[in-house]
Amino acid sequence: MHSVPYLNAWKRLLAQQHNAEEAGLIVERIQQRHAALQRQKPQTSNSSQRRRLNNLILPGLALYQALRETALSQDESLAETERLFKATLFINEWRFTAWLNRCPDPFPVVRIVLRQIEKASHDEAEQEIVEDSPQCFAFNARGCFLLETLRFYQSPELTHLYCKTDDWVAEAMPKVRWLRTKTLGRGDAICDFRWERGK
Repeated sequence: MHSVPYLNAWKRLLAQQHNAEEAGLIVERIQQRHAALQRQKPQTSNSSQRRRLNNLILPGLALYQALRETALSQDESLAETERLFKATLFINEWRFTAWLNRCPDPFPVVRIVLRQIEKASHDEAEQEIVEDSPQCFAFNARGCFLLETLRFYQSPELTHLYCKTDDWVAEAMPKVRWLRTKTLGRGDAICDFRWERGK
């Protein structure tokens, strides 16, 4: 059986909103849902997709579905999932961001990292680089593995929380301007990603 990433942290955080017994029951449901999702997960030969599926998408989906099995409404479940996501996901990325913030001009480093990210998912997400200059790195994506997977599991409403994680990381890096006006998860034809060098 696959272990559930973040489970111990989620249990501790759940106990802040629920009593210990309720938190324990939710954790049991998370483990059950995670096992069920693993059994029916879509097959992929792409190692990057497998990592995202096992380390990000399925744990978050199991959490959300476990909360939906309680007396919480969909909106309440999404709000609680967001609280736990924000406290636990992308901790390493936030640490890296904190380090970048100490640089007078972090954009050149950010640009290199973004190039690598775009290159790794170029074909998968049908991406097109719109600008790659010393002042800006921008690309559009016409496909989203995350959205496709959540549609497969009939939970597309969770997509916007995963989109928000980009915003959270960007908020922690004020020296680089982050813009996105369209997302596939909201029904747009593309996701437009844009990072600009700060003034």
